[in-house]
Amino acid sequence: YNQGLYSIRIFLTNPQQGDEYTWRFILIIGVLSTVIAVNAQSQTPATSLASTWSFRAELLQVCSCNLFCPCYWNSTPDKDFCKFNMAIRIKQGRYGDTRLDGLKLWMSGDFGDDLADGEGDVVQFAFERSATHEQVDGVLDILSTIYPVNWKRIIGVERTTIEWRKDNDKAYAKRGDGKGEIEMKFVRGSDKKTPVVINNLAYFAAKKNYGFNLARAKHNGKVGEDSFTFDNSNGFYIEVESSGVIEQ
Repeated sequence: YNQGLYSIRIFLTNPQQGDEYTWRFILIIGVLSTVIAVNAQSQTPATSLASTWSFRAELLQVCSCNLFCPCYWNSTPDKDFCKFNMAIRIKQGRYGDTRLDGLKLWMSGDFGDDLADGEGDVVQFAFERSATHEQVDGVLDILSTIYPVNWKRIIGVERTTIEWRKDNDKAYAKRGDGKGEIEMKFVRGSDKKTPVVINNLAYFAAKKNYGFNLARAKHNGKVGEDSFTFDNSNGFYIEVESSGVIEQ
C-alpha cells in the first residue's frame, strides 16, 4: 500500500493547511483502504481443494457368468445377477501425498441384472490391516472413479489379511477371514504356452489396460448375509492404469 498512500499524499497536500492536515487524511484513507481490502478478501470464495491421483494395479476378477463375461459385450449378465470377487494389488499408486504402493484390497458384490442402468445391487470392501485411514480413503475415492456405479447398498469397509499370488499357469487369492477365495487357471492359446488375451477392450472407466488374460475360475464369497460359490466360471487377470483429479 505504500505507493497508493504516496499518491494520495501528493494529491491532498495543501501548502496553506500544512502537513498536519495532510497526514490526518493520509491516515484516515490508509485505514479505510486496509479495512476495505480485508473485507474484500473475506468475501473471496475459498479455493476448492483437489487431490491428484494415479493408480496402476493388478486384478484377479471372477464372477458368476460363464467365460467370457457377457457384461463386457452387452448390458446384461447370463443370469439374473452378476456376483463377483476382485482381489486387487496396487503396484504403484498415489492419492495426493499418500503413497499406495503394494496395498492389497478386496471387492465383492453383485452388479445386478442390468449394467446399463448404472446401478449395482451391493458392494463390500476389505483392506489389509496395514492400510492407513488415509490410504483407505484415497483408494475408495479412486475406485469410485474407475467403477462409476451407483450402489444400492454399500457394506462397510472390513479389515483382514489378503493372500495374492500369480504365476504363468494359475492365480490364487484369499481373504484371511474366510469371506472370499479365488482359484483361477489360465486358458491357453493356440501356442499352448501363453494365456488367451483380449486386447483393445475397455475395462470400466480405467484409462488404460494391458489385456484380459482369460481363466476358468472357482470362487466363493460372503457379502453381508449372502454367501455364494461358483465353479468353472468367468475369470481373468488384468493390469489397469488410470489417473485424475478428485475435487474435495
